[in-house]
Amino acid sequence: MDIVVGGRRYTTLLCSDVDADGMYLELREITDEGQPAVADIFYSDQTHDMALSAYRENIPLELIEWLIQQARERLIPRATTND
Repeated sequence: MDIVVGGRRYTTLLCSDVDADGMYLELREITDEGQPAVADIFYSDQTHDMALSAYRENIPLELIEWLIQQARERLIPRATTND
């Protein structure tokens, strides 16, 4: 999913980390030179905690809030029923 904030375009990648036993949602800026990582949110399958890591300074709050919402929707497992 992509978002534009402050005239810059960003995308997310949903990734698994077997060694750390969890998943993370990585935020990348889409530029002509590539897609550098901006931040990620890791969800631990063991502790059920989430942690934010930022890879640059001055990330717009709107972008962080959007990333957090995306992480809540996409990282936390949902119980399913077989009704």
